Amino acid sequence: MGIVADQDGRSGCCGFERTHDGSRSPEYLSAEQQSFSEHEQMLFTKAVSVAESFGKKVSLLVVPAGDIFAALAQGANSLEVDSVVSGISSSMTPEDQAFHLGQAWEALPEPKRQFNFFVIGSSGETSVFYIGPHAPTLSPDDVQLVHRLWLNMKRDPSVQDLHHSDIITYALTRLAGQYAREKAEILRELRTIVLQRHQVYVWVIRNYRHRHRLLLQPIRSLRQ
Repeated sequence: MGIVADQDGRSGCCGFERTHDGSRSPEYLSAEQQSFSEHEQMLFTKAVSVAESFGKKVSLLVVPAGDIFAALAQGANSLEVDSVVSGISSSMTPEDQAFHLGQAWEALPEPKRQFNFFVIGSSGETSVFYIGPHAPTLSPDDVQLVHRLWLNMKRDPSVQDLHHSDIITYALTRLAGQYAREKAEILRELRTIVLQRHQVYVWVIRNYRHRHRLLLQPIRSLRQ
């Protein structure tokens, strides 16, 4: 299921991708398969209610599809939407959902437009992904590294017009050339970086949960 919104933010479309075996096109589905299910009716009723409470207008749509991600990507591109919102899957992580939607987007023919993909968790937490080419999120350390390199290189009179973006362009171009010759070594180093980032993420989550439990203990004691 996905909710897609127009760029102007004034209107949108609430869509439900209904999977089928793909052996028949929508016009050959049975009358029962073409009608709204009870779950879809409940979903659309809530979507309209929420939209109206914010003064928005939504259009309702059911799309029979053999591949839910292909249907979402095609629908978002055809409707020229700015965002797609989905509930979290019971069988995959938000990152996996974004990956499969990104793969479906890559398979679309040109022209195609980028959009944001929001995955809403069961507790209301939101994961945001950008489908299509986009500027990466740089950590403060990465930004500082680029700036230090820029300061050092600017000392040379021959590159007084150097910009931060020139350093990034050079680094990426050089990496692309090295990757063709040193693929195994580069992938090994990248795996190390990814593992370190994951370890930091796990530590932050565990530390947050521990501190959260400590904060709740006095409150629970007062209630007792």
